[in-house]
Amino acid sequence: MPHDSALPDGVPDGPLALGRSAVDRRFDDALEATPSRYHPGRQTAMRELEAAVCAIVDELRGRGLEPERVLVIVKAHVAARAAHPHDVLDDVVRWCITRYFQDQPARDGA
Repeated sequence: MPHDSALPDGVPDGPLALGRSAVDRRFDDALEATPSRYHPGRQTAMRELEAAVCAIVDELRGRGLEPERVLVIVKAHVAARAAHPHDVLDDVVRWCITRYFQDQPARDGA
């Protein structure tokens, strides 16, 4: 069951803060459709959620948002939109961080 609660103050309603893009809708739909941890159809839903998280992260990173801000936005959407936020939050955070830093060039001196 989707949550009707609003996102916290300062967090845009759409992760891209540009209205309701297809990427936003895909992410919210995947959050709302992900069943509890014990549901037999969970694996398929989790694959779709992972793909949606990756798409959101790609968009936000492409717009120059720092990793901390991306994580705040994604976590706020999980809390507000996921049918079972506690059952998906750890996975979503891991995917978000992994995707943000995937294929990043090494920094000089790092």
